[in-house]
Amino acid sequence: MTTISGKTVLVTGGAGFIGVPTVARLREAGVDVVVLDNLSETGPERLYSRCGADVRLLEADIRNHDGTVDAIKAIRPWAVVHLAALHFIPFCVANPHLALDTNVTGFANVLAGCDEAGVSHVIFASTGDVYQPSATPHAEHDLTGATSVYALSKLAGESLLTVERSNGADYTATVARIFNVYGPGDTVPHLIPDIFHDVRVSDRIRLGNLTTKRDFIFVEDLAGVLVELLTVTPENGCVNIGTGVGASATEIVEEVGRITGRAIEIVSNEHRLRKYDRPLLVADTSRLFATFPKLVLSPLYAGLQKIIDEDMTIASNRRLLP
Repeated sequence: MTTISGKTVLVTGGAGFIGVPTVARLREAGVDVVVLDNLSETGPERLYSRCGADVRLLEADIRNHDGTVDAIKAIRPWAVVHLAALHFIPFCVANPHLALDTNVTGFANVLAGCDEAGVSHVIFASTGDVYQPSATPHAEHDLTGATSVYALSKLAGESLLTVERSNGADYTATVARIFNVYGPGDTVPHLIPDIFHDVRVSDRIRLGNLTTKRDFIFVEDLAGVLVELLTVTPENGCVNIGTGVGASATEIVEEVGRITGRAIEIVSNEHRLRKYDRPLLVADTSRLFATFPKLVLSPLYAGLQKIIDEDMTIASNRRLLP
């Protein structure tokens, strides 16, 4: 197993929702971490609060080719964990040029820097959304096919890795196909943050698609897996990161109601309905657990409880507690 203590790792998007716990886990492992982030979605406060005021932060935009390459060459990291991306699907749909510029061109710039700096390992945060729709959980060998601009951009990123390595790039590459991430600190209006936003003020919440099932992975668990992927490469250099269990919006609301002791009413909001929403997006986790046999993942109820525990607005309101 590779020892990562003392090595330098660059985390792009390291000030973001997934980035902060990943940086924290790396620092706990004795890694010298450098964060590259344009701070477009968040300021540095959460990063410094969780990881220490001494964490190295470079404010830069990966869409800037020369700036990105020069920064990576100056750092000369042993590995790069590439998390920087536009990932909120409705925003990507409304702004495809920005999504492609950031997620594809930006990643190409990062890979150019990795090549010139002699980086040894690259972890690319892809998505479970790259799979063609299916009624069963998705395994890594299943067919891919983009049904959104976001998925298209991530498939393009996976292809970039393949092309660069076929052209002589000397780093080990791992594609992490991440399913739906949730946890404290997510400010993007995904399903679970939306539910908690509404439930803070009312027992009546408005949601869009209610029956589609998604695989929700707790952000701290994801961060742990990303760090472990620096020590071992999964079969074929690609692995799903999910729990293997699907949950619908209705089931999540019911679980929040059980935890908080409330009767929560769901009202359908046609403005939140997506024109197309696949009925099931769940990971086949066989390869994940073959790679990490001792891995323990948080069940959904435990992750939701942690959000409540860390949300002072909810935790301090007696009527929201069991």
